[in-house]
Amino acid sequence: MGRCTARIEAHARRAEKAQRHANILLLTGASLAALGSALAGFLSKESLRKATAVIGAIGAVLSVAPKAMDQPDDIKQIHRNASAHAHAALKIYWQLGFVSDRATKAELQAYIIRRFLDCEKDDPPEHVPDVGSLPGIVLVDPPTIGKLKAIAQPGAPATPPALTNAGQK
Repeated sequence: MGRCTARIEAHARRAEKAQRHANILLLTGASLAALGSALAGFLSKESLRKATAVIGAIGAVLSVAPKAMDQPDDIKQIHRNASAHAHAALKIYWQLGFVSDRATKAELQAYIIRRFLDCEKDDPPEHVPDVGSLPGIVLVDPPTIGKLKAIAQPGAPATPPALTNAGQK
């Protein structure tokens, strides 16, 4: 679990760093491009105009450079995928104490281990397998409001009666 958490934090730091570098390069490049172009248009000396035109060209290249680097959105997606696997594993882990059947408990422990292993991958799968898909695992539907009212008030109907057009039952 510790390695998974460290991996998730590393993905977050990597995404932040990539976003910061992309922003710096874009702003620097755009500033240089604008400055170089403006100065090249106003200067009268040919050598200075050429120099500022080159600065503008360098700025244009710098502003496009982030497209060749790691994309922050891709790294953020990897972070989300790893977090989803860790979250699924922890949800089951915290409920293991309520499972009494040894075979079911072993299946759930294997599921938890697979989720943490997927979390630690360089590119974790986007899809997190549902725990209900495991053999021998039966998920109970959570009670609806009507069922809860029926449990709290045994004499009351589970759902209110439907009304007809004239307000008759």
